[in-house]
Amino acid sequence: MTRGTTVTILVSRSCGACIASRELARRIAQERPHLAVRVQDVDEPGWSAPAGFIGTPTWCIDDEVVALGNPTLPWLRARLEEVST
Repeated sequence: MTRGTTVTILVSRSCGACIASRELARRIAQERPHLAVRVQDVDEPGWSAPAGFIGTPTWCIDDEVVALGNPTLPWLRARLEEVST
């Protein structure tokens, strides 16, 4: 994983699936403490949508949308490994 990799999860208070997103983000942050894992509430003012943003939850790695909806933990782990090579 390149130094400075950021995982950003775009969530909303009105999104039922975003509860699981927050838990998955917590897991990834615990497993990979060298990553910056950020949960961004799109209901907060001042955020800007990345290209490809449709709705919540959206998962991004270094500002690239990698998943619309919640990925599985194994898929996310594999994707993060791909980014590291």
